[in-house]
Amino acid sequence: MDRFIFAALAALGALCFAVPVKADSNDTANMIAQCRVNLINCRNSIGLAVLTGGDWCAPKDMVMPTDAEVEGVLSWLEANPQVHPDDWEAASDAALEALYPCSK
Repeated sequence: MDRFIFAALAALGALCFAVPVKADSNDTANMIAQCRVNLINCRNSIGLAVLTGGDWCAPKDMVMPTDAEVEGVLSWLEANPQVHPDDWEAASDAALEALYPCSK
């Protein structure tokens, strides 16, 4: 049930990023700036990515990312600005993959 509630909240939070104010407002640098002002929207966006899965192995208890986990993604993106500068979703996926690699 918690995953369902989180998924609903994350989807609603992610909608804040789906309707940009201007054409380039959804690029990674703008999203990082928005996230630094309000971690909640980024928590929802990153949490939705974790919930839907990808090429990373996030901790099993990472249903709703903590402030520290969101900060980790933001810090990684700030240190790697060349990674998908025009696409927040792809950039945050790359950060999650780098931060939570799956052991082979």
